[in-house]
Amino acid sequence: MSPYVKLCTLTTGHSDSVNCLAFSPCGSYLVSGGDDSALIIWRVSDGAMLYSLEFKSAVTAVLWHPLLKDAVVLGCRDGVVLRAKDFDLTHFSGKRINLGVAAPVHCLDFDRFRKQLAIGIGHVVRITKEGLDGNFERSFKLPEPEGRVSAITAADDHVIRSRSLHFHEEGRMLIVTYLNHGIVAWNVDEQTQVWYISPTPEAPQLGGSSINLDKSLLIAHTFHSGLYMYLLGQTAPTRVLPYNGNQENRHTLAVAFVHSGAAVVSGADDGDVCIWRTQDGSLFQVLSHGGDLIQAIATFEGASSYIASGSALTGQNTYINIWRAQIHHLRSTSKDVHMAPVANHRRFPELNRRSIVFAVFLGMCAFYMRFLLGGDSTWITLRSLFQLVLLVVESIRRSLEVAEQCLMQWYTWVFSESPGPRLP
Repeated sequence: MSPYVKLCTLTTGHSDSVNCLAFSPCGSYLVSGGDDSALIIWRVSDGAMLYSLEFKSAVTAVLWHPLLKDAVVLGCRDGVVLRAKDFDLTHFSGKRINLGVAAPVHCLDFDRFRKQLAIGIGHVVRITKEGLDGNFERSFKLPEPEGRVSAITAADDHVIRSRSLHFHEEGRMLIVTYLNHGIVAWNVDEQTQVWYISPTPEAPQLGGSSINLDKSLLIAHTFHSGLYMYLLGQTAPTRVLPYNGNQENRHTLAVAFVHSGAAVVSGADDGDVCIWRTQDGSLFQVLSHGGDLIQAIATFEGASSYIASGSALTGQNTYINIWRAQIHHLRSTSKDVHMAPVANHRRFPELNRRSIVFAVFLGMCAFYMRFLLGGDSTWITLRSLFQLVLLVVESIRRSLEVAEQCLMQWYTWVFSESPGPRLP
């Protein structure tokens, strides 16, 4: 049985290349942007097109707002960046994000901890913060990467162009994958380079990149050598995932982790979208697209796990395939390799270290109070009473801290995976 099977093919929406795809946080909806200047929201379960909006230029980047229900952030080829919500059949409520730059938008990422939006636009990367009133503050520009381009690339193209953005360390770091300048981890506050992966003769240019859920691995698409996988923070790849067959790789392809980081999926020049095991780099499954160029890829992991793939350069025959995982455990033919679970089903928040320490502390308090009040003693010294009061005050303080943290955990657990109230 194949791990992924085709759930549906969406053929009635786009009339030109699909540039970007993103699943909603609940996994019930898929948003797509294309060269036909259309932004379309689909229902995943049956492939129904819910909303189709047309802009003045191609939609080149899109993501779902992680803190605002039923809202997306999108970027266009003419430099327009906006937050859209409150959709109806042909209209929406939009908030323009003014960057002062009129250049193509290449990539986006949103940090939910600091409410920061990073935009790869033209030759720069800009960061802006969303205020409590929903307005975005004045953006600032990251410096140019200090690393040099590869000698192979320099003769052809040395333009600074970002391809993927990933916030890290609760928004304090931004990892930028550049087409010609390698991968740079930026300190957002100080705007300095933390670490740098330089281009190599084997991989002078990079395309899309992705980071797994536990922020330990980074995968990057190269145009010639396959996918390079790095331990986050290290500058040498730990594994190279080879392409299937002889791909020409003239295009920037999206990559993404699936199965909790146990596998990787990539776009394809030859129509064969491949899924590799990260454990040993072996090919696990090929999703065939009839030889069509597939640049846009999106994944979702939840109660059901999905992969979406969008065709490019197919004109009026443009389509999007949605693939669903059939099994919850992927196993290879080798007994030595076991793929991780497809999804983490909704579960209660786990006890953290603070909760355990607090439980031990309460137990010690109970034992101490029994010691003070038990036995033949009929009186409590002033010192003992003072110590008892301090213990009670400390218990209350710690209880409030744990209660606050538990409430935040429950809020995230309840609302992060629930479908939006307005989308049908």
